[in-house]
Amino acid sequence: MHQRQRRSKRLLLTVLILIAAAQLGVGLLLDLDPLKVRFRPAESIIANLCEASRHPDILFLGSSRFGDGIKIGELQKAMNETFGKEAPLMVNCAFPAADPYSMDFLLRHILRRGITPAMVVMEISPETVMLGGPYQGGQVTRILTLKDMPEAAADLIAFGKLTELMDSRLIPIYTFRMELLTYLFGDSPPYLAPPAGILSPVPAPTAAKAQAAALPRNVSRVEKENRLRLIQSARPNVQSWLRGFRIKGLNVRHLESMLAYFQTHGIAAILVGVPVTKMHFECYSQEINLKFLDYMNTLARTYGCRFVDYRDRFADDLFYDHHHLTPEGGSEFCQVFQEEVLCQAWRKGPMTSRRTE
Repeated sequence: MHQRQRRSKRLLLTVLILIAAAQLGVGLLLDLDPLKVRFRPAESIIANLCEASRHPDILFLGSSRFGDGIKIGELQKAMNETFGKEAPLMVNCAFPAADPYSMDFLLRHILRRGITPAMVVMEISPETVMLGGPYQGGQVTRILTLKDMPEAAADLIAFGKLTELMDSRLIPIYTFRMELLTYLFGDSPPYLAPPAGILSPVPAPTAAKAQAAALPRNVSRVEKENRLRLIQSARPNVQSWLRGFRIKGLNVRHLESMLAYFQTHGIAAILVGVPVTKMHFECYSQEINLKFLDYMNTLARTYGCRFVDYRDRFADDLFYDHHHLTPEGGSEFCQVFQEEVLCQAWRKGPMTSRRTE
């Protein structure tokens, strides 16, 4: 009897050791190349850039807010009409829940492949330069490795994402089950879809939202009221993002690392205060706003970059939620940005450099 119990305990211990070893082994393998399994949107962006017949002159880096707001086809057409043969080739490298930490990760992989743009246009906002920003939890799944943990711990603790950090290290097979199955079989298994908000605090637009986003500005009063209610309902969420606002941490370090690289290698950099609704902008208290603008001025002086602020420039009826532009809103934003900023920046900087080469 006792011998059977000892044998059972040994068997159980062996199974537990094997499971722990498997978890550790898979975690270490996933850390070797996050692009292959954990960060497939970035891998897709890089593959498209490498397959293109010409390297881009201008890269746009940002989150889904730039994904919706930067209508690259319309912007390219306008620049072609303005500059003709000297028009820059532009590529929008936006991906969901991007922040400076993940943008820097993507940019480093782009540069390693010999793709060096003349200009980079980056989305920026108070929530993407603060300690423990709202997108930090998603980066645990995408790019955080064991060696990055000491650097990222303060941000993840500040935003309450320590659980995600521990899960990614202790049970990576479960944490990355969807990514692993997608990598193995080529398609994302819908029955293992992560809960909304794992990769982004704002879920991808539903079909209903997409339909609403396509509506023209002269929508009915009822539709306008429904959209306004949707926007206002997000106020507690935005306020929670900004609680304990401090400009420091992982995003700040990676943002300044990128800007220093641009300065050293003669790459023009434009930081764009991404458009948001009036409600969202109101959540930036006077203190937050002053700190943010002061930091932008510091970056401009230190790294020679340019900051342009479009956060409170556009009416709420050009948004389908509190910080994503409708297609019409994206077109209007691109027209204004192209006329006020991009043409001037290309004419004074990279275009002049290309003429003298």
